[in-house]
Amino acid sequence: MYICKNGSDPIGAFMLKDENRFWWPEIEGEDTFFLKKFGIAEGYRGTGVSSMVMDRIKALAKERNKKFIRIEFYGDRGYLRRFYEANGFEFVRQRVMPDGIEILFYEYRIV
Repeated sequence: MYICKNGSDPIGAFMLKDENRFWWPEIEGEDTFFLKKFGIAEGYRGTGVSSMVMDRIKALAKERNKKFIRIEFYGDRGYLRRFYEANGFEFVRQRVMPDGIEILFYEYRIV
């Protein structure tokens, strides 16, 4: 779990996991970070901080010799789709849950 700060003010957080068997059972995880709980504080949204934090996440993945960052999120969150695509993530697949909720799966390939 990482806390992002501006000085002493917490402005965001995210978690990086080495495995995520529930959503990605086919992925062993050695070459992947699974991004979870990524969020930016309300007063900092729309300021470019999200992309700056994403750049740090990508750098952490590269430092740890990961080949992918993978994430899943609710399909009705168009702003998330736009954000991740603008930051180089590519659509992998979707899964519709029994209650009709759509989950989108995206990945970023570390170069």
